[in-house]
Amino acid sequence: MKDKLDIRLRLIQQESNTDKANYLALQKSVAILKNWEQNDEEKLNEWSWKEAFKSKERICYVIEKMPGNVYCGECAVKNISDEIPEIEIELMKEYQGQGIGYLAMIDMLSKLASDYGKDKYYAKVEPDNYASRFLFEKLCAQPVGVLRDPTVSDERIEQFIERSRYLLDRDLEEVAKKFSVMPETLLTHFLVYQINVSDINEKCAGREEVVNHREKIDCPRMLTREKYKETLREFLDGLQQIKETITKEEVNVKIKEMEKKYTERVDKLSKSINWAEEKE
Repeated sequence: MKDKLDIRLRLIQQESNTDKANYLALQKSVAILKNWEQNDEEKLNEWSWKEAFKSKERICYVIEKMPGNVYCGECAVKNISDEIPEIEIELMKEYQGQGIGYLAMIDMLSKLASDYGKDKYYAKVEPDNYASRFLFEKLCAQPVGVLRDPTVSDERIEQFIERSRYLLDRDLEEVAKKFSVMPETLLTHFLVYQINVSDINEKCAGREEVVNHREKIDCPRMLTREKYKETLREFLDGLQQIKETITKEEVNVKIKEMEKKYTERVDKLSKSINWAEEKE
């Protein structure tokens, strides 16, 4: 008989060196671009750790498997004061596909309902992230629409769609039907699910036994990789334009334009879902 999983959540501690080391190991474990060479990796790690605590609205829990307090990953709510907050979860590669994420989310949503009275949440998922789609559907989450991904700029969106059209396989076509959009839309949008705690309590009892039947759960995430590559292409194109400018003043103007553009896009990715505004 299969042993029942025992999962515990605790709040992450900014002053904890262990929590910091585990967090940085998690970022490496789930990174889309492997073997990515980084200069000043230590500075990047410090920045990443500080960013995790930048917002006082974000509540993050460490997921531990018992016995032994084995670190498995983290789950969080990004903006607890919002009417409908956004939730997220990341697991170490070696603990994915075992039902740990499902139990962790059940536990977190129960805590948030008890402590903050929240009973509805959004989850934002990349269309080719099969594992996350499976998790939220297992939680009885409902598709409520799509949200524009600012990773690819408006100026390059048509070019990106044509370049990435080869990724529209049968799986994404079925996802497009479920979200009532054209398949091409998925290339530049996130999926948005709504989770209702009452639905979990009423409809999802016992769903920890639901099995993921996908033959290969470790999705290659090619769409996400293409978006990263497009961002790098755009950045390099911007540098080429700077090289082709004539005066120092023109160079400074171009640099400021690039800084503004990329800062705005990072901010859009970092902010929580404003679904009412997006629907308008």
